[in-house]
Amino acid sequence: GVSVPNDNDVAIVVDRVARQHLGLDEARAELRDALKIVDAFAQRDPIECAHGHVRAIAEEAYFYAGLAFGVTLTSIGSNRDA
Repeated sequence: GVSVPNDNDVAIVVDRVARQHLGLDEARAELRDALKIVDAFAQRDPIECAHGHVRAIAEEAYFYAGLAFGVTLTSIGSNRDA
């Protein structure tokens, strides 16, 4: 996944996959809702939880994109040797 964040076209696709298959839009909405109640310190835990959820989904999407890239690259390399 090292090259994924550095390529805007790939990042757009990864974001789309995260929204469609991993619930990123819902996680972002959860974060926005939690941010609306920031007044008291005791209410900040839902914000941290929602933010962690958004980050986990985004990181999972980038992980799978990197894994797919590695598998594809390996497949291309092994086909050359054949």
